[in-house]
Amino acid sequence: SQSFDLRPEQIAALIQLERNRVVFVDDGTGSGKTAIAVKGIQYLEESVLGQPIRSLFFSPNTIKSQWNRRIQSYLPGYFDPGEIVVIGENGNGYDAVRDARIAIINYERIARGNEILIAAIQESGFSFVNFDEFQRVKNPAGVTSRHIKDATAGIPFRMATTASPYRRSLID
Repeated sequence: SQSFDLRPEQIAALIQLERNRVVFVDDGTGSGKTAIAVKGIQYLEESVLGQPIRSLFFSPNTIKSQWNRRIQSYLPGYFDPGEIVVIGENGNGYDAVRDARIAIINYERIARGNEILIAAIQESGFSFVNFDEFQRVKNPAGVTSRHIKDATAGIPFRMATTASPYRRSLID
């Protein structure tokens, strides 16, 4: 098990995730929001559920090598890179989502409402979803929100991470 070398407000986010099953991490750029989300997977596996879980990230940034590097840097050796599936702006491979331990999906992909992708997400049995850089989601007429809601219905543990100039919710 990896040690949790997190700041107090990051630990507070994990405790809130356990207690409420939902946490909104509203912090500045470079504050470690993605680290909280990745460590959240480990926290749920080791301290809350006691078993490996499958996790989903929605992100505007879906470069596979970058995600592998980030995840491995936060939890070195905890995940095999082959367990991580990245669906980028121009990719398909939606069936790979069904078997992924961690799936990272570009917001633009879910915004299009592709029924195969939505079904793959629904059938995957994810326990945790993180909405990475939530402030960057384009949501014309609420379409993206509707597709995200359809795809993620029933996922019990949810986190949104966003850089906002307005407030820092975990310190308030």
